[in-house]
Amino acid sequence: MQAVKSSLAISQRLIPGTPTPQRDPHMIAMYSAFIMEGMHDKDYDAVLTAWNGGCVELVWEVMGFVPYLVDAINAVASECGEDLEYPGVLEYEVAAPFGLWLAQTVTATGSMPAPDACRAWLNDAIVDFFAKHQNAERVAQIKAAVASHAGATPATSH
Repeated sequence: MQAVKSSLAISQRLIPGTPTPQRDPHMIAMYSAFIMEGMHDKDYDAVLTAWNGGCVELVWEVMGFVPYLVDAINAVASECGEDLEYPGVLEYEVAAPFGLWLAQTVTATGSMPAPDACRAWLNDAIVDFFAKHQNAERVAQIKAAVASHAGATPATSH
């Protein structure tokens, strides 16, 4: 197994068809931090007021999606192999916008979006991120990896 830089975090890439790597604690921390940064891009006090359930409880709910995100990224890396391109910064282009979307939803509704809606949002964002500048065959491979992961994994770890 070879570790290579993936945006600001470290991503483990494997030979296609090999098992998904263990969750890298650095990746978990980075994506968690950027999801929360995205939530703070919305008026966080307004988010907490709309949530009306406590800050710790909100963060607990939000962080339940991080393992799904990390595992989905690892599934794409595992399926696509060593030549997978990272066309940007996942933390900026997937994690932070996910946090902003969560904050907007909580502010508008007073509750977290359904786990399936969160999974769909993350799946679309991951595909959009990795599919940039790729040919149709590679995009299909990326979509298949995300779909396979989604079909086999619950949206949250809770």
